[in-house]
Amino acid sequence: MTRPVQISRPLHFLPLLLAISILGSPRATAQEHPTTNPDAATYIQPPAAIAQALRTDKNYAVLDTPNPQGSHFLIRHRTELSTLDLMSRTTYRLGELQLRPATDRLWRLDTWGIDGAQVFSLADRRYRDITLPDGSFASGFRWSPDGGQVAFLAHLPSHTEVWSANASNGRVRSWSNRRVLATVGAQTGGELQWTSDGNLIALLVPADRGVEPPENPVPSSPIVRRTRDEGVSTRTYPYLLDDAHDENLFEHYTRSQIAEITSNGSVRPIGAPGMYQSISLSPDGQYLLATRIERPFSYRTSYRGFPRRTVIVNVATGEETEIEYGPLREGGGGGGGGGGNGPRAFDWAPDGSGLVFLQRAERSEEDPDATRPDRVMRATAPFDLDAATEIVSSDDPIRSVLFSEDGSRLFATVSKDGKTGIAYWDLTGAEPSGSIIQNYHETDDPLALPGTLLSMRTANGLE
Repeated sequence: MTRPVQISRPLHFLPLLLAISILGSPRATAQEHPTTNPDAATYIQPPAAIAQALRTDKNYAVLDTPNPQGSHFLIRHRTELSTLDLMSRTTYRLGELQLRPATDRLWRLDTWGIDGAQVFSLADRRYRDITLPDGSFASGFRWSPDGGQVAFLAHLPSHTEVWSANASNGRVRSWSNRRVLATVGAQTGGELQWTSDGNLIALLVPADRGVEPPENPVPSSPIVRRTRDEGVSTRTYPYLLDDAHDENLFEHYTRSQIAEITSNGSVRPIGAPGMYQSISLSPDGQYLLATRIERPFSYRTSYRGFPRRTVIVNVATGEETEIEYGPLREGGGGGGGGGGNGPRAFDWAPDGSGLVFLQRAERSEEDPDATRPDRVMRATAPFDLDAATEIVSSDDPIRSVLFSEDGSRLFATVSKDGKTGIAYWDLTGAEPSGSIIQNYHETDDPLALPGTLLSMRTANGLE
């Protein structure tokens, strides 16, 4: 007997399930869609305690910048904070030089730094405020020879000018509305110099500069980087020059005019414009020691490796005498520390006795392995280095030298087997007598350092 087969038919439940599904789901028109970009970011303020710590004034009075008479001290006030507005303005980065085209100065001079100062009188123990306009910074402070004024570069919101402050009351004034070029020349801190008759020498924007070089959107050539005939070790730089337009921009914003500004605001150009990196006035006020950058530039090194020419400029006539030319350096290292053969580290003797520099003795043809002393040399006008005379010599390489103000004492930082020491010479006798006053020591451990020499600068910046 055949058993009947039972067939299950669940399909009669389907309309009920669909109905429940439809009735139980929200209406499509009631769905909430995102109204903001989930990746959008906003700035938030830190907790109050952190904000207070950041805004706390960290400045304190240090009496380390006296005037030549020692009667008044300059005390700078520095801010470490900036604003988004200042930090976000257009910045050019050319050959590792970061500058602001709108204000003709370095990026750092446009965003933060010295925002005020005080003059402390030693006689009456009082402070006088040097007040800058809102939104301004300052740099390059220099005491006048008579100690009655301190000159500085006032970095106003729109441009930079030469200003000074009165030591007795702190009042400030502008010397001229001529625009100062505070780019590559402001890196060394010697861009402002007092003359003996109370005038100031500064680096100004040349009168013939014109507008910024335009950029042609159409490339004039392919991007080509050629290897050199010899191997050159180069560092990795993020902001090298890329093309001819970058070269033109670099020259446009580093080319300055040396000028003398009188107290009544008149301006006298000295010599021809150039890409001046440093200037230093001789103690007698007759000559300027000036170093400028020259072409050709390079696309593989920073501006510090570009060719340099060091000249002596006659302040009265503008005529110049070349004393050194440094070619393009695309490799790392080089110069300083007694390793070079040519003259180096030029500076004026503070007593007015001439131009001093460092130079190793020539290699002996009879004994090429003989010790070659490092020497401190002096050249007088017309500054023929071949006719320079030796002041002192050291068997160990000399890194730097300092003279006493009257030129009778000489201090030198010397190196030996990776260690440094300080040598001293008394120059008052017929033959200089020298000794090591700070033994050779390692410099890696800051707790083991024996200290450094304290020095002062003259009115024209000589240390």
